[in-house]
Amino acid sequence: MLPRYYGVPEPPVVSVLQRSDRILPGWDPGLATEGLELLRARGIGVHLGVGVKSFRNNVLETEGNGDITEGGSMPVGTLIWTAGTTPATGLL
Repeated sequence: MLPRYYGVPEPPVVSVLQRSDRILPGWDPGLATEGLELLRARGIGVHLGVGVKSFRNNVLETEGNGDITEGGSMPVGTLIWTAGTTPATGLL
């Protein structure tokens, strides 16, 4: 869609780094597996067991025992960071 409508010469490379050994850890395991397969079928690189150590000068340093070499790095043009949430307790 980007090249056709916005003149982007080539589609962006999208990667998801997930610290745990699966995506959507709070979901039913079957649904999480289906979600992983769908992302990968759409060309999104999903790297499990990989966390972010730092991000400087458009280089992302990784850590973990996943499918990116431990202590590895990757060039990044745009970084979108999301973090898990847990409900607050004791507020009521």
